[in-house]
Amino acid sequence: PNGVDAERFRPRPADRPAIREQLGFAETHFVVGHVGRVDPAKDHETLFRIVQTLHAEDPNVRLLMVGTGTDTPAMQARLAAHGIADITQALGVRDDVEMLYQAMDVFVFPSVTEGQPNALIEAMLSGVPVVASDIAPIRGALPEALTPRLFPPGDAAEAAQVIRRLRGTVGGESDRLRHWARGRYDLADNLDAALSQLVNA
Repeated sequence: PNGVDAERFRPRPADRPAIREQLGFAETHFVVGHVGRVDPAKDHETLFRIVQTLHAEDPNVRLLMVGTGTDTPAMQARLAAHGIADITQALGVRDDVEMLYQAMDVFVFPSVTEGQPNALIEAMLSGVPVVASDIAPIRGALPEALTPRLFPPGDAAEAAQVIRRLRGTVGGESDRLRHWARGRYDLADNLDAALSQLVNA
């Protein structure tokens, strides 16, 4: 597998309150996060329907999006069509994404196609609970214990149900997931392994 910088992407609990405050999130808000460019493969429409459903049940739900194209007028129009423009922070491309993960309460990744899902791995390394679509590249990038966090691609109702079950039940898991993700995806370790294979080829 490719590598992800586990030193850059790590839990930063001391920074979380300030980051959320800067983004306009209150302590009571439940922030659904997503990192990904605007592309049909990322299935933002399902993400919007998930947030729309959750916000109808709980007015404290918020959406945080990062990635190319998320800060455009066209995106604002799509958010408005779903009735969630005023509860969404859509930030476009950022060079501090490792800090933005700390504002999230859950990371949602509804892709319908993927290579290696780096943003999902970054979220795990950052200590953020993850919920994602059940496609082979994503299933293969998660520990088996997280299989119940997967939902059928495009199924916003099931994804919302997964998040409902998840809320309030994730205490203590972030260290285990980070340890698993680091063991598999640490950039330095994977580069060393690749170089060793080349040398011994």
